[in-house]
Amino acid sequence: MRKKERAAIAAVVHHMACRQQEAEEPGAAEAAPAEAPQAQVVVQTVQHPWALSGRQGQMQMRTMMQMKAFH
Repeated sequence: MRKKERAAIAAVVHHMACRQQEAEEPGAAEAAPAEAPQAQVVVQTVQHPWALSGRQGQMQMRTMMQMKAFH
């Protein structure tokens, strides 16, 4: 098995075990987040000036072509 397949199967098994535990102990699900806070993942994207100007140029060209076609 490949690593991604193993990771997906492990995630599903873990999720199902958590659901089973939650069904057995309804009060534990509410207390768990207060006891162990989850780490937040922050994703930052890097925008390069050349990429931005290229996208802007494409949008301007498309706008000009639409103006030419419709007017």
